[in-house]
Amino acid sequence: MNKKGFTLIELVIVIVILGILAAVAVPKFINLQSDAKKAAVSGLGGAVKSAANLVKARWMVDGGTSDNVTIEGKTVNVLGGTGYPDATANGIGSAVDYDNETFVFTNSGGATGTATFLYDNTSNCGVKYEVNSSDNTTTVTILTDGC
Repeated sequence: MNKKGFTLIELVIVIVILGILAAVAVPKFINLQSDAKKAAVSGLGGAVKSAANLVKARWMVDGGTSDNVTIEGKTVNVLGGTGYPDATANGIGSAVDYDNETFVFTNSGGATGTATFLYDNTSNCGVKYEVNSSDNTTTVTILTDGC
């Protein structure tokens, strides 16, 4: 006697195995959107740090006395004495090449204040560029708590 097909036990075992795989895999895929936002923010954080250092290097090459530098056809306002971009749209906002449909640029405090690039305008999900007004040093903070 030649039997063809699966027994009921074999089918139940396959269904159980698929259920276990789904229970393990689904939670991993649920957080992909949050992970993607965090990765985009981290990438922009690196871009902000690099842009600030490139502007400083250009300022030094140009003699270190100007209030602005030109990089790739863009004029970037710099902080006197340090050469780092200021916290305005014409400073760090101009130095960084970012997706302005994804990230919203805001400034508080003017040139020696704080610039933020927020992912979809979501608080605590973005990059903060701060200028210390007492000595014009800059700090870049990557915010991922709200992503």
